[in-house]
Amino acid sequence: MVIKKLQDNVIQNANVTEFALSYDSVKYHTWYDNLNYLINVSTETFNDDSLVMDYSCGTGIFSEKLNLYNCTPHIVMMDASLKYLRLAYEKFKDNPKYSFRLLDLKKGIEESLVDNLEGKLDGIVSTNAIHLYPTIDETIKSWNGLLKKGGKLLINSGNINNPKMKTPSSFLIDQTVNQIFNLSIEIVKNNNVYAQYRDKLYDIDYFEKYVELKDRYFLPIRNIDYYTDSLHKNGFVVKEIKTIDIKANVKEWFDFLNVYDEGILGWIGGVKKVTGEIATLTDIQNRLDIMEEALNIIFDNKNHFNASWNYIICEKI
Repeated sequence: MVIKKLQDNVIQNANVTEFALSYDSVKYHTWYDNLNYLINVSTETFNDDSLVMDYSCGTGIFSEKLNLYNCTPHIVMMDASLKYLRLAYEKFKDNPKYSFRLLDLKKGIEESLVDNLEGKLDGIVSTNAIHLYPTIDETIKSWNGLLKKGGKLLINSGNINNPKMKTPSSFLIDQTVNQIFNLSIEIVKNNNVYAQYRDKLYDIDYFEKYVELKDRYFLPIRNIDYYTDSLHKNGFVVKEIKTIDIKANVKEWFDFLNVYDEGILGWIGGVKKVTGEIATLTDIQNRLDIMEEALNIIFDNKNHFNASWNYIICEKI
C-alpha cells in the first residue's frame, strides 16, 4: 500500500488547544463504549493492507482505540475542525500508516483531498457525527465516490431515533439537551437565585434567537429512515442495523455538556454574537448549576442512564 503522508503546514503549525484536549477526555467516559461494536466490526472487516477513512475523526479517539485491538489498516484522518485534527495529528504523526486531511466544508470532500482517492478506499468509518451533517445526501454521495465497489461504510450515532428498536427505558443522548432547555425555564421561574433572568422569558424575539442557537449546536433528532433512505438512494445496501443500550454516567455527560453551555443555555446571560450581551462569570456558573439541576430532575438523581446507540453497516453496490 502506497499513500502519500500529508505534511500540511496548516495542520502542523496549528496549536494543540485546551478545547481539543478537553474534548479528547471523553474517551475515558462510560458512554464512549459506543465505539466498541464498530471496533469489533472493523477488526473483522479490515486488514493491515486496507485503506480506510476515519471521517469526522475528531481528535482520533476511534483510531486510537482501534489500534489497541491490533487492527492497523492505513487510515486517512479527515475532519472539518483544525483544532481536533491538530490533536489527532499529534497522536499519529510518527505512524507512516496515517495521513491527514482538513475538510473544507465549502468545497466538499473531493476538493479537500490533496491526492485522488476516488474509488480507492476499502472503508469509511463515521462515528458519532452523521446526525450533525446538514446535507446528508451530498455527504453520502461523496462517500460512495471514494469507496471501491464492495467497500464498507460503518456508521454509529447516539442521536438517531429508531422506533423499532429503541427500548422504553433508554434515552437518545441529545434528547437531554431539549429537556435541559425546557426545564431551565421552570427552574428560573421557581428559584429566586435566578430572578434576574425572568424578564427574558417574556421577550419572544430574544428567546427565539436562543432556541435557534441551541438547534444549531444540537441539530433536531431524525428518524433512522432519513439516513437509510439516503444510503439506498446513493448507492449503498444496508447490511445491518443494530441498536445497543450503552450505560452512561450522568456526571460524565454533564462534564461533556459543560463545554457547550453557551449553545444550550445561552439565554442565561446572553451571547454577544446573538443578542449583544456578554455573559459574566456568574452567568456562566448559573448556566452550569441549572444544567446540573435539570439533569438530576431528568434522571431522578440517579448516577447512570441507558443511552440508545444505532449502528448502520453498509456496503457500496
